[in-house]
Amino acid sequence: MRKLKKKGSFLPVSKFSMENAKLYVIAVIICFHILPMVFVFMGPTGQSVLLNMFMFMVNPMLIFGISFFYGVRLGFEWKFPLMFGILATASIIMYYNFDGMNYMLLAGILCAVVYTLFAYLFTLFGAFIKKLMGGD
Repeated sequence: MRKLKKKGSFLPVSKFSMENAKLYVIAVIICFHILPMVFVFMGPTGQSVLLNMFMFMVNPMLIFGISFFYGVRLGFEWKFPLMFGILATASIIMYYNFDGMNYMLLAGILCAVVYTLFAYLFTLFGAFIKKLMGGD
Protein backbone atom coordinates (compact mmCIF):
# COMPACT_ATOMS: atom_id res chain seq x y z
CA MET A 1 0.00 0.00 0.00
CA ARG A 2 1.33 3.39 -0.96
CA LYS A 3 1.42 6.15 1.65
CA LEU A 4 0.72 9.71 0.72
CA LYS A 5 3.29 12.14 1.96
CA LYS A 6 1.93 15.28 3.47
CA LYS A 7 3.40 18.25 1.72
CA GLY A 8 4.46 21.30 3.65
CA SER A 9 1.85 23.94 4.18
CA PHE A 10 1.78 27.13 2.17
CA LEU A 11 2.61 29.14 5.30
CA PRO A 12 4.53 28.19 8.42
CA VAL A 13 1.98 27.74 11.19
CA SER A 14 2.85 27.78 14.86
CA LYS A 15 1.15 26.90 18.08
CA PHE A 16 0.30 30.03 20.04
CA SER A 17 1.96 30.40 23.41
CA MET A 18 2.25 33.48 25.56
CA GLU A 19 5.87 32.55 26.24
CA ASN A 20 6.75 33.07 22.56
CA ALA A 21 4.43 36.02 22.01
CA LYS A 22 5.11 37.98 25.20
CA LEU A 23 7.52 40.41 23.53
CA TYR A 24 4.93 41.25 20.88
CA VAL A 25 2.10 41.57 23.41
CA ILE A 26 4.25 43.97 25.44
CA ALA A 27 4.93 45.98 22.25
CA VAL A 28 1.18 46.16 21.56
CA ILE A 29 0.47 47.35 25.11
CA ILE A 30 3.20 50.01 24.95
CA CYS A 31 2.20 51.27 21.49
CA PHE A 32 -1.57 51.21 21.97
CA HIS A 33 -1.98 51.98 25.69
CA ILE A 34 1.11 53.65 27.18
CA LEU A 35 1.88 55.97 24.25
CA PRO A 36 -1.72 57.24 23.85
CA MET A 37 -1.87 57.85 27.61
CA VAL A 38 1.01 60.33 27.25
CA PHE A 39 -0.98 62.29 24.68
CA VAL A 40 -4.12 62.19 26.82
CA PHE A 41 -2.18 63.78 29.69
CA MET A 42 -1.15 66.65 27.36
CA GLY A 43 -4.71 67.93 27.40
CA PRO A 44 -6.88 68.97 24.45
CA THR A 45 -3.94 69.53 22.10
CA GLY A 46 -2.51 66.08 22.80
CA GLN A 47 -5.92 64.48 22.36
CA SER A 48 -6.37 66.25 19.04
CA VAL A 49 -2.97 64.98 17.85
CA LEU A 50 -3.86 61.51 19.09
CA LEU A 51 -7.18 61.45 17.27
CA ASN A 52 -5.94 62.96 14.01
CA MET A 53 -2.53 61.33 13.63
CA PHE A 54 -2.55 58.09 15.54
CA MET A 55 -5.88 56.57 14.62
CA PHE A 56 -5.39 56.66 10.86
CA MET A 57 -1.62 56.97 10.30
CA VAL A 58 0.51 55.78 13.21
CA ASN A 59 -1.66 52.87 14.41
CA PRO A 60 -1.74 51.10 11.01
CA MET A 61 2.06 51.43 10.80
CA LEU A 62 2.42 49.98 14.30
CA ILE A 63 0.06 47.15 13.37
CA PHE A 64 2.14 46.44 10.30
CA GLY A 65 5.43 46.41 12.18
CA ILE A 66 4.40 44.29 15.13
CA SER A 67 2.29 41.79 13.16
CA PHE A 68 4.82 41.46 10.35
CA PHE A 69 7.71 40.72 12.68
CA TYR A 70 5.57 38.28 14.63
CA GLY A 71 4.78 36.44 11.41
CA VAL A 72 8.42 36.43 10.27
CA ARG A 73 9.67 35.12 13.59
CA LEU A 74 6.92 32.74 14.69
CA GLY A 75 4.81 32.03 11.62
CA PHE A 76 1.05 32.39 11.38
CA GLU A 77 -1.25 31.68 14.31
CA TRP A 78 -4.80 33.03 14.36
CA LYS A 79 -4.93 33.81 18.10
CA PHE A 80 -2.27 36.54 18.09
CA PRO A 81 -3.94 38.81 15.49
CA LEU A 82 -7.26 38.37 17.31
CA MET A 83 -5.68 39.36 20.63
CA PHE A 84 -3.90 42.23 18.85
CA GLY A 85 -7.21 43.53 17.48
CA ILE A 86 -8.88 43.35 20.89
CA LEU A 87 -6.05 45.21 22.63
CA ALA A 88 -5.85 47.87 19.91
CA THR A 89 -9.63 48.39 19.89
CA ALA A 90 -9.70 48.72 23.66
CA SER A 91 -7.24 51.61 23.36
CA ILE A 92 -9.51 53.39 20.86
CA ILE A 93 -12.42 53.21 23.27
CA MET A 94 -10.32 54.18 26.31
CA TYR A 95 -8.10 57.03 25.11
CA TYR A 96 -9.61 58.66 22.04
CA ASN A 97 -11.94 61.56 22.69
CA PHE A 98 -14.91 61.60 20.30
CA ASP A 99 -17.70 64.16 20.11
CA GLY A 100 -20.42 61.76 21.10
CA MET A 101 -21.14 58.25 22.20
CA ASN A 102 -22.38 57.32 18.71
CA TYR A 103 -19.04 58.25 17.16
CA MET A 104 -17.13 56.34 19.83
CA LEU A 105 -19.23 53.22 19.27
CA LEU A 106 -18.92 53.48 15.49
CA ALA A 107 -15.16 54.08 15.67
CA GLY A 108 -14.73 51.20 18.12
CA ILE A 109 -16.56 48.75 15.89
CA LEU A 110 -14.86 49.99 12.73
CA CYS A 111 -11.41 49.88 14.31
CA ALA A 112 -12.06 46.43 15.76
CA VAL A 113 -12.76 45.09 12.28
CA VAL A 114 -10.06 47.03 10.42
CA TYR A 115 -7.27 46.64 12.99
CA THR A 116 -7.94 42.91 13.40
CA LEU A 117 -8.06 42.44 9.63
CA PHE A 118 -4.80 44.35 9.23
CA ALA A 119 -3.18 42.26 11.99
CA TYR A 120 -4.26 39.06 10.23
CA LEU A 121 -3.05 40.23 6.81
CA PHE A 122 0.31 41.46 8.05
CA THR A 123 0.90 38.30 10.09
CA LEU A 124 0.10 36.24 7.00
CA PHE A 125 2.48 38.40 4.99
CA GLY A 126 5.23 37.92 7.57
CA ALA A 127 4.67 34.16 7.63
CA PHE A 128 4.83 34.10 3.83
CA ILE A 129 8.16 35.96 3.93
CA LYS A 130 9.40 33.46 6.52
CA LYS A 131 8.45 30.64 4.16
CA LEU A 132 10.27 32.33 1.26
CA MET A 133 13.39 32.77 3.39
CA GLY A 134 13.39 29.05 4.11
CA GLY A 135 12.03 29.08 7.65
CA ASP A 136 10.10 25.99 8.82
